[in-house]
Amino acid sequence: MNILNVSQQTSYDNSIESFEYHSYKPYVTSFNKNDEIRIPINQQDLYVLTSLSSLYIEGKVNVYNSTTKEKVSNVHFINNPVLFLFQDIRYELNGVEIDKIKNAGFAEDYEKIIINCKHELVLLRSNTNLNAIKLNTESDLYEYPLLPKTRKHSWSIKTSLQIEKPRFVVIALQTNRKHNAKLSMAEFDHCHARDVRVFLNSSYYPYEGLNVSFSEDKFTLLYDQYARFQQSYHGRRSEPLMMGLKEFRDVAPLFVIDCSRQHETLKGSIDVRVEIETDQDIPDQTTAYCLILNDCIFEYKPLSNIVKKIS
Repeated sequence: MNILNVSQQTSYDNSIESFEYHSYKPYVTSFNKNDEIRIPINQQDLYVLTSLSSLYIEGKVNVYNSTTKEKVSNVHFINNPVLFLFQDIRYELNGVEIDKIKNAGFAEDYEKIIINCKHELVLLRSNTNLNAIKLNTESDLYEYPLLPKTRKHSWSIKTSLQIEKPRFVVIALQTNRKHNAKLSMAEFDHCHARDVRVFLNSSYYPYEGLNVSFSEDKFTLLYDQYARFQQSYHGRRSEPLMMGLKEFRDVAPLFVIDCSRQHETLKGSIDVRVEIETDQDIPDQTTAYCLILNDCIFEYKPLSNIVKKIS
């Protein structure tokens, strides 16, 4: 719409006559630990808009004291608990894996219909439910289970292909939260981190060190990186941020590194490495997580029913 054209006639989009939601259930009725749950859409004559799909889960939570065998009443869900019930979730189109989330969003950035395809959502149950709850008395995601007790650590993560160059890298630290029902698995710890730098071969991001100090409440630059991510990656400029400064510091102090602007000499295989520097020794039982958002291109031909990954 041209805001200067005051004589423009009113127009209506009637190209879509109806819009319906359909529910689909999994093949199996067993949802125990380590079970694979497949939810198929076999009707290939449907026009499916996956960006508006949702996953509905219901159930009951029963927790018992391991010593007295009595039922525990003071049980609370952590933030987004359902995803922690699954080891990974993947989306397949005509048997081709399109997306996969490890250790638990989904298909939200493809806003066109898909036809002549078999859709299947595959969920693999976790081997424990502890990471989804907290008691009052816990897409590529990479994990470094136990960081050494040091103030500077280098972590070689992966080697990427040219077509899968990282665009954003998110680093988070967590101390003694996994499989610990007394602490929320959905929260992270700053561990007095001062700098996090991402290396793509010899190129590094950010160019200057952040010199963060959580003990002195000096983490504004880190919060600014988090705020800019919502604008640059999701294109959301007017929507409010999910976390304020205090919640960011106490709940999810994330290091969001923008490496989307890369020199043309960065070609071929790309070695991804992360350097973590802290003001104090990294605590025992600390795990590092690295989420890499990279280009992933698929070719989809509706008329020929072909889906393939371009590599």
